[in-house]
Amino acid sequence: MATSIDAFLVGLTFAALNIEAFSALLIIALITFGLSLVFVYLGKRFGEILKNKAVLFGGLILIGIRIKILIKGLMG
Repeated sequence: MATSIDAFLVGLTFAALNIEAFSALLIIALITFGLSLVFVYLGKRFGEILKNKAVLFGGLILIGIRIKILIKGLMG
């Protein structure tokens, strides 16, 4: 649902700023595709280097992100 709201607000912003949606969407799509390729490659390389520790490392990162969100939420 949050993604739909975000897309709706981006559409409103494009309309308000009189931006040609197709050009902007094409640029966004190309950048997203390129970054996805880079990070899939990096993920594969890190997975090969870390081997069995990759799952543990990824889990620790996710736990750290959740703790940060929790602390931020509790602090207001």
